Amino acid sequence: MGVLDWFRRSPGGTAPNGAQVEFAPTFMFSAEDVADVVSGLYALSPEKIYEKTSDLRTVLDFRARNFSQIGMHAYQLQDNGGRERVRDSVTAKVLKRPAPGMTWPALMWAVCLDFDLHAETYLLFNPKIPAMVHIPARRVSIVDGSWELGDFKAAIRSPAGDKVVEVGAESLIPIRLYNPGGKSPMQTLKDVMAEQAAAQAFRLRTWKNGHQTNRYIHRPKDAPDWTPESRNRFVEDMRKFRAGGGSEGGSPLLEDGMEFRNDQFKATDDQFLEMAKLSRERYAAAYGVTLSMLGSGEGVTYANLREYRQMLYSETLGSLFSTVESALNSFLLPIADPGRDDLYLEFNLKERLKSDPKDQAAIYQAAVGGPYMTRAEARARENLPAIDGTEELITPLNVVTGAVASPQDTDGTEGQLSATELRSLVVPGKARGRSTVVEAKKTDVDAVESVLLAYFARQRSSVLSELGAGATELDYERWDTELYHDLNKVIPGISRKQTQALLSELDLDITFDTVRARSVSTLLSDHTSNITTQNINKFLKSADPAHDFDVIEQTRAAQYADTIVSSMNNMRAVDVAKQGAKALDREAYKVWTTTSGDSRPAHAAMNGERAKVGDPFSNGAMFPRSSVLGPAGVANCQCQIIISIEG
Repeated sequence: MGVLDWFRRSPGGTAPNGAQVEFAPTFMFSAEDVADVVSGLYALSPEKIYEKTSDLRTVLDFRARNFSQIGMHAYQLQDNGGRERVRDSVTAKVLKRPAPGMTWPALMWAVCLDFDLHAETYLLFNPKIPAMVHIPARRVSIVDGSWELGDFKAAIRSPAGDKVVEVGAESLIPIRLYNPGGKSPMQTLKDVMAEQAAAQAFRLRTWKNGHQTNRYIHRPKDAPDWTPESRNRFVEDMRKFRAGGGSEGGSPLLEDGMEFRNDQFKATDDQFLEMAKLSRERYAAAYGVTLSMLGSGEGVTYANLREYRQMLYSETLGSLFSTVESALNSFLLPIADPGRDDLYLEFNLKERLKSDPKDQAAIYQAAVGGPYMTRAEARARENLPAIDGTEELITPLNVVTGAVASPQDTDGTEGQLSATELRSLVVPGKARGRSTVVEAKKTDVDAVESVLLAYFARQRSSVLSELGAGATELDYERWDTELYHDLNKVIPGISRKQTQALLSELDLDITFDTVRARSVSTLLSDHTSNITTQNINKFLKSADPAHDFDVIEQTRAAQYADTIVSSMNNMRAVDVAKQGAKALDREAYKVWTTTSGDSRPAHAAMNGERAKVGDPFSNGAMFPRSSVLGPAGVANCQCQIIISIEG
């Protein structure tokens, strides 16, 4: 039953003697009521919509909360091309404390929220205090000139609306983007909001006025006639099982074929949960927010959490950061610090986007080729007192005379590459010559994932039907054959494309011999067998196989696709390098590398391990994602290989 069915429904019932009873649908939600709800919504201001729409508020507060966490600093350009942070200018002081009763996070929260509601917002700067405050867009209107030419006069209404003050470009800082029609983004979303508001109002009316039963007792029509005394006795007995009746928790004795039946409202029957989720998805999409960031939990793993954070401050909020930054550089600096052409303002996004301290230290060390921090600087970061003689960089002797960035980067074991050597591999024409990092392309993974999703969707109904009928085994052969057949429609094409890409990346002018290479079909067969075995065993043991299918659709299909494409690419890279090295009379090598901070300990220990392309790594695999590692060694593995032809 859907939501519209509630509007069409005519409640009725059956009397104890079986006669039909009809009554007025007092809990129904009329067309007039719907019109009232929708018309009321369209009359609301963006602020009121934000106040009353919980899903929208969740999205906008998420954006404002994260936007307000980023500080802004003032910098001075130096003659030698460097830059130095400025702390004593008027602008720098305003950034630290915008106004006597205002902090920077509070100011930026207001800026972000107001901008999201109106597609524009304003800051008012008073050089006498000095102070900078937020002026809501609803209180600002232009009375003369234009925003674009900077010769505007704007009217600012007081919060109560009883006073108006005119200001110009010397005080008002507009933060605006091109907005055809000048309408609030809320106008675009009001259709979605109207649907949600009508559904919510209907739910409240239904729960308030509808019959409030949880279960009822059904007495069949052909039961013997009840005498008033028998009926009253039965009703009185049933009341004893209510709270305080004396028989709570017991088992009542039903008469004449009676049975308990549920009459409980189910959100799933009326798609209310789906509608609520859809509305939040629409709000999130309108403001560039990934739904997983809002705590839905779907598709979130430790491996992609860092990517979501990067996306938040680039795609989701990146445009607003650049808009506010440009506005303050263009308008605030000339007002607050006139004549200071050497100053500029910048959000401190690096603090949010940088990796963890260990990774960051390795990146800096690799970039500068040696130690980059003095002991004095390290002590200052740890809030320790300064010690004389700690201001100079210490450069270990083995770094000066060696070829590595730090003592930690030296070769640990024979055959294992240092960090510096790993980096040199991916620079064609230098150090180790022809080389490439073998990666799975997103378009290829998406294509395989689509095939897997269609396959599991097709299997879902038959599997659930078989298990529901009490099946204790499933047709493994059919599963495996169908999966192989489906994937074999796309895998060969991906393999051919990857082969040509590898030949180009390794600068090999040879004809690749597929006869001498490992079989893509065999590799695919191994993967389909693993997937089939793993899932059939899971379904047969599961208490909720429908949920297991949901998990496959939400996460596992993507992981399977990435594993299949990556292992195929790795296998093909090894074969291409082997044939290329033979044609050039050189030697080909491969290096195992990890790409995530939570790799399996066994894989993390292999980071940098080097072997000839024809030899296995120390774990017995020819490459990451190899089927010889089994499901436990392959699932969600993020390791890669670097292929090089040397000599």
